Amino acid sequence: MATARWIWRLLWAHTVSVFSLREVVHEEGHVRLHKQDADKSAMYDPDMMYDFLTLLARTPQQRCGGSLRSVVPVSEPLEKQIRQRLISFFVIRNINGKKVLYGSGVGWKQFQDTTGHKVLGRLLQVGEVNANHFTSLMDLAALLRRTQAIRSLTFDFGIDLRDCWAGLEDLEHRPVCDHRSIADLAQDVADIHAKRDETGKSGSAIVTNMRRFIIKNFKDDENPDIVREVMPAIEKKLNEETRKHGGCYRTAIAPICAVLDTADINKRVHWSVMRKVELPKTMANRTTMHIPRDSSHDEVDFLDLKGPKFCGVRDGKSLFGDDVVWHRKDAGFVQLFPSGLPLRACGSREAAATLELDSELLRDLHMTDYSLFLVPHDVPSDLTCQCQHQSPRWPLVLDADPQDGPLRFAVGIIDYLERQVSFWDRWLHFSMSTMKEPGEYQNFWMRMWPMYFHLPRYEVKDGQVLLANSPVGHGQAVDELKPRRRVVALQKIKWRGEAAKYRVDLVVDGRNQKCYFAQIPEMSSSDAASGSKYKESSLFTPWFLASSFRLRGRARSCCSDQYAGKGKVFEVSPEQIMSWGVEA
Repeated sequence: MATARWIWRLLWAHTVSVFSLREVVHEEGHVRLHKQDADKSAMYDPDMMYDFLTLLARTPQQRCGGSLRSVVPVSEPLEKQIRQRLISFFVIRNINGKKVLYGSGVGWKQFQDTTGHKVLGRLLQVGEVNANHFTSLMDLAALLRRTQAIRSLTFDFGIDLRDCWAGLEDLEHRPVCDHRSIADLAQDVADIHAKRDETGKSGSAIVTNMRRFIIKNFKDDENPDIVREVMPAIEKKLNEETRKHGGCYRTAIAPICAVLDTADINKRVHWSVMRKVELPKTMANRTTMHIPRDSSHDEVDFLDLKGPKFCGVRDGKSLFGDDVVWHRKDAGFVQLFPSGLPLRACGSREAAATLELDSELLRDLHMTDYSLFLVPHDVPSDLTCQCQHQSPRWPLVLDADPQDGPLRFAVGIIDYLERQVSFWDRWLHFSMSTMKEPGEYQNFWMRMWPMYFHLPRYEVKDGQVLLANSPVGHGQAVDELKPRRRVVALQKIKWRGEAAKYRVDLVVDGRNQKCYFAQIPEMSSSDAASGSKYKESSLFTPWFLASSFRLRGRARSCCSDQYAGKGKVFEVSPEQIMSWGVEA
């Protein structure tokens, strides 16, 4: 595999040598991404970011997707200065071909120092007069000449998304977008030198070393429009009744709490304030993993996964990237865990259901190229299940038992605001890009269950789903499975075909049915098992539990799905399904 990777890299290097490369530099604690056109670079300014975050923490929470607005009181001395020196208080930015006024300049410094008010964002109103259409300082000057007194200025400084995640708590028992956490972030921005992510290839500036959050700029001006469209739809879905089936989880999607609208030197830049996928230090300590037979001794501190289909040539970034890149992608996962990750019971069924629901939601919103982000931690000695009798939590927590010792993973979905499909996928239906058509991408993404992640074995006793081999009286029921109960699959399942040795005859509701019991297990994280005649990949199309039978001394259950009208039903194991709603 290593030889093939180097051959592909040489070919790729020859192909792209005519293109200029992106350069990342530091300037006095600032992080700037330079492209070929320096006029389009994005600057992370810690002083400005501190002001934005402080203002956000103080601003009352708006509806999901509403505007973040700041009303600045104007005293008579301040009004006099504004009238005399407009250029010291406002700048003009060219936004998508339209000139817009922003509150920015040295004139505000004394006002901010004495009052504590932060003056940031796009000018919306002068008193009660709409200024959103002003395109020059001349427009503002003309209004000031017509107005005798100004008592307030209103600025729009971004999009408020805090309410989109209402009811969702982090593992410190705070709302995920709590104002205290945002205030902590502002303090970190002021005190800590920004550390950028060096492994991503997205073209965004990403600040990663602050408490609880990452700060990331959008690649283009289209994303904020997507945010206003998508986030209310996500909020609505997360509050539906079906989300209660996730138990202690409602979603794995990393909450974006706000989008901040800043006026960079040359253009408008939007920064997202997104929760970081991590566990509190009081809960577990970060750890690293090592690729087998890796001479670089790289310490893999996270995994950015898109599914087993992308562990080879389908992901050009991994194939042609440096070791530090592919070690943290799907190609690295299959080297770390060639047989997949055996999960412990706590929360794993709920996590599988939650991730499936999230992927279907993102598919329906026409999203693609999102990632399952895993951060490894040590398993604490006083291990307790974090998924019992509590309100919905974020992020997901998965405990696993790989060969090299137990690990605890913080799990979340990131980079989920992407709708662009690769040109080659649109026209040729194949490329070395992960930006697939949303339906195809979701199908590839969910193949992680069960190729990457293996749920522990359960059994059914008197309709109660219990962890297999639990001591009598100690097992806690995690579900109830009875005939006629609607269920959904938690993973992709495959069965062998028509031969009589792979099925038994049953009578279900007075009808003769063939129950296919010979499943094909996934034994490799990189190579999908073959030889199936039937498969279930539309996981959240409800089935119903048709009947129970015994084979080779073990109780088994059969479910019906789209083949039920054709006299065919299929054996499932209790760890592969979850009850879903009322009886069929």
